[in-house]
Amino acid sequence: MAAAMMMAGVGTAHAEARPSGSCKGFDFTPFYHKESLKWTGVTRVTRHDAPLYATESGGKAKVQLAFNQQGEVLAENEERLKLKTFPYQGQPAHTGWVNRADLLCYNLPVKGESGLEMKFFIRTDTQARDAKQADPTVAIFRDPKRRECVGGPGHCREGASRFHMYFVFDQQGDSVLLADRYRLEEGDALLGWADKNDGFIWNNAFSLRPREDLKAPDGGVGTICSYRSLRDAVVKTPSACSPIQGGVNWFKSPVRIPVLDIVDGKGKHVAPEEVSGSDSGRRFYQVAMARPGLVARAVGDGKVAISGGLIPQAAPTLGGLKSKQNVDIFFVLDATASMQGVIDAVRGAPGQRGVIQQIIEELQQVQGFQKTQFRFGFRVYRDPYADGLPGGLGDGVGEGFPLSSQCELGEAERVAEYDRFKEAILGVKVTEEDAEDDYEENIYGGLEQALSRDMSACSDHLKLLFVIGDNGYKPRLRRFDENGQFVALDKYKTPVDVERLNALMRGAEQVGEKANSVIPFFIQTPRRPEGVKHPNAYNVAYNRFEEQAKAILAASLPVGSLVSQHFLRMGEGAMVGRITDQVSKLSSSELIDEIIVDVRGGAALTSVIERLQRERVDIPGLYWHILKKGACGELGKQCQSRVYDTTLTGYIEANDKIVEELWISSSGLASWIRILSGFEGYFELPEPQLRRALISAMILGLQQEIRRPPIDVSGETPAEYAQRRGGLPVRWHSPLLSYNVNALSAKKVSRADDGSLMVLGDDGKVMTDRHGKPIQAAPVCELRRLALWAVKSKEMLEIVERDTVRPQYQASGYNSRRCPDATPNGHALQRIAGEVQAVPLGPTPDYRFGHAFGGRRGYWVPQEYLP
Repeated sequence: MAAAMMMAGVGTAHAEARPSGSCKGFDFTPFYHKESLKWTGVTRVTRHDAPLYATESGGKAKVQLAFNQQGEVLAENEERLKLKTFPYQGQPAHTGWVNRADLLCYNLPVKGESGLEMKFFIRTDTQARDAKQADPTVAIFRDPKRRECVGGPGHCREGASRFHMYFVFDQQGDSVLLADRYRLEEGDALLGWADKNDGFIWNNAFSLRPREDLKAPDGGVGTICSYRSLRDAVVKTPSACSPIQGGVNWFKSPVRIPVLDIVDGKGKHVAPEEVSGSDSGRRFYQVAMARPGLVARAVGDGKVAISGGLIPQAAPTLGGLKSKQNVDIFFVLDATASMQGVIDAVRGAPGQRGVIQQIIEELQQVQGFQKTQFRFGFRVYRDPYADGLPGGLGDGVGEGFPLSSQCELGEAERVAEYDRFKEAILGVKVTEEDAEDDYEENIYGGLEQALSRDMSACSDHLKLLFVIGDNGYKPRLRRFDENGQFVALDKYKTPVDVERLNALMRGAEQVGEKANSVIPFFIQTPRRPEGVKHPNAYNVAYNRFEEQAKAILAASLPVGSLVSQHFLRMGEGAMVGRITDQVSKLSSSELIDEIIVDVRGGAALTSVIERLQRERVDIPGLYWHILKKGACGELGKQCQSRVYDTTLTGYIEANDKIVEELWISSSGLASWIRILSGFEGYFELPEPQLRRALISAMILGLQQEIRRPPIDVSGETPAEYAQRRGGLPVRWHSPLLSYNVNALSAKKVSRADDGSLMVLGDDGKVMTDRHGKPIQAAPVCELRRLALWAVKSKEMLEIVERDTVRPQYQASGYNSRRCPDATPNGHALQRIAGEVQAVPLGPTPDYRFGHAFGGRRGYWVPQEYLP
């Protein structure tokens, strides 16, 4: 496509394109050690039901692998890879051979001819939608021939219907393999295969926005026009103008208007540095546009302007869903003598793995759970007779380990927190000195402490509460007084009101309302009346546990929930497996990611959840209720209704109301700053030294950052080398990097008939570039201005890197009297006098250059700041 050529500003020679991410073309040679393959990457299955063979050349499949299933590579041959797959979707690990073409080996997007990663915008058109037609969603498939949808028959994953950028990880025919992450890590999943014709390929880094200081005639924020057709853009048809609002709100949005091509008034491609050959030199950007239907402000004639400030509403961050990948697991445990086996089942014992070890050492290593962040806590309860034990809080509420108030923990912090938890729970001792022979314990007190204090930190996390005991709660004792009368005595200094417990469990006062993220499970150990002094009293106490637990659940679960899913009876022998199984059902980071990707694609949250509920009947309804509750406030109408963005191509005229910007990653911006640092201090050097110093700063600086084969000065410009080989986005007609190196060195020169200085070769003839054009020499006045420009560009990029401030400076253009022999590149150089100042982008720190796409942080940098 023309845009691919246009954005790089170069031809196809020396392209560092990688059009496929498939393992078919992956070279494992560098990863051999002593003749053994030691590749540490992860492969992903890209075709559902891909066969795994027992032998490297056999034709009989051992098993069929699922789309997105991951594995590690053990060996290779020309056609197949030997894999050890990870357990996935109920399938255990397998070892065998898989066709290379069915696997993805690269964890970064494919690269187009521009040298930059390939992106894909979904194309939909709500104009075509009516009551007789299907919703205009873009279908997503789990094989490149697009035969079977992701999710499988009857459970098809929601199609995409909104303006969202995906990364392309493979291409086969007319299909592209998409993900919404720039770098696929072990916990990340592919979205699926889409038809290329259902979207726009964007393999450059250029976008537009209206200027932030545009003013309308009425004094409000100004607008620019976009048009559906080029003809309307050329004649400026008033009725066809779709206004796009300028202003500083664009700095609050990660979204811009992607540029697909630059054309003249007849639709002919125009290189960015060229002037159009028609229509008085006018040029037009062909862009991908979204019409989300959100109103910024009326601009007359029934029109409204689309605003960048509305993009967060159109593309929510979904923090309410992402936070549920943080899972807090809390235990409320009876710590009397009969519970020794239960406590060992939770914490582990010599020679015996407990629930905690199963979760940390096994579950978190399984595909689909690597991004889940677990935290653990506990509180034990007994009766007041044990209040003298260390760490007790009184009234039989014993020692515990509350959840930390620090919600985001680094790896070292998580390990330290886990170690503190293990030390605390290992110190729990069971007791049996109840002189009252009273079988009930203060389970209500333990629950009240856990819900109101111990678990309250980081309330947006998903919280799994396991209450484990055998007997229930009784607030009063019946005893004979000194007169031989049977009286009732308060058992606790502060009895717990069950209605308060119900409200704490709900997170709300209103019955039927569930406002918090607590998913409770009551687990009762088997009845053991043997050897007790008072079997009847024991049985009454035992029955109370079930009665009270089910009453609390009935009063605190949302309407329609099944109490039976939250009340379990089992012995310690089955407990490790059952609790770990419950945790695994409710803590899959991959499941949350799947919901997020579908919602970003435009799907209604409720319809995504309804589909998953049909697939995952083993997951309690409360889990889905909590997900909806946590995200619907942010999603608004999209909680219940799909979002349809009208995504189409349009045309915007190039003029001074437009700001051209490049998307540059954080590392890319840092690279440019380091490269430009090499130009410091060269202004006063004599001409020969200045020429050598500038070439050295530019060429060596690029080569040190890119670490690729040296630049071929006869075959490519520094701009081509930086972008095609190094993946560093380069501005159109870069003042610094558009120079031919021979124009800078200019060892021999002569004046042409038109008076310009031309570079001569060793043979005394005028040198030409690879296109056959004569090379004009850069005079020393231009070189000094070039060095100064590089340093000022570095200062501007350093300000951009600070994120919430922008450069402010005074610039002047080319002065023919000061540098009459300047090249066309020299004419384009600005002269910046004085210091570059930093001024705020907006009234609050929410206005910024930096944003995140697909887990990769970067900056929208105006072209004028780049070298």
